[in-house]
Amino acid sequence: MIDIMQTKLLKKPFIISVIGAGGKTTCIERIAESVCRQGKRAAVVTTTHMWIPERHSAAGKPWEEAIQQLKEERMVYYGLKAESKGKMIFPGQEAYQAICSAADVVLVEADGAKEKPIKFPDWSREPVIPENTDRIILVAGLSALGRPLGEVCHRWELCRALLDKEESTKGKLNKITMPEFVDKEFLLFLLHYGYLRELKLRFPKLMPVVLLNQADDERKRMDGKWIRTKLGESGIICRVVQCRLP
Repeated sequence: MIDIMQTKLLKKPFIISVIGAGGKTTCIERIAESVCRQGKRAAVVTTTHMWIPERHSAAGKPWEEAIQQLKEERMVYYGLKAESKGKMIFPGQEAYQAICSAADVVLVEADGAKEKPIKFPDWSREPVIPENTDRIILVAGLSALGRPLGEVCHRWELCRALLDKEESTKGKLNKITMPEFVDKEFLLFLLHYGYLRELKLRFPKLMPVVLLNQADDERKRMDGKWIRTKLGESGIICRVVQCRLP
């Protein structure tokens, strides 16, 4: 799926924070399965909210039990149980550090999107990226293309607020208008001004990898490749993928 698991890139533990929208959990599962196939141990946690899977879950258990399960199964999902039924949250700093010390790779679901394929983040709230992160993966769902913005974009109102501010100050974005339907140009704008610009400021030493997920037909693949080319001109690594579980 993506060349993030090359041995030369790994230290122990290697922390991967996954942000954005449009298939974060599935991408995490795919990467975790890949880690296990290599005979290594993968732990999955969240700093926001995450659905508890049917397999490999130690949610709500003491972290000592989670570590034992990780040793036996080579994979574990761990966190405190949330008030929302079926979800888990961050396990706390002590437990997080303990899990990190026992795993080869730790995958952190570090963002929420209310199950929508794209998002314009509110950085005062999320994503919540751990300081010990080694790689940031930004996911966006190509299924948003051609659909109404308000239907597919979590917190799209923040994007409108940014553009309104730029228009009032005659900033460099004042020629950009909010589309009724999401197109490839707007998705590129959202990635740059919603995420990549802020990531560069907060994590200047970490080059994010963008996954354009849900490339389910030729039109989406072509639009994804166009976005990939544009991001590549800025030095951003981008992949057009279909993250699906078997």
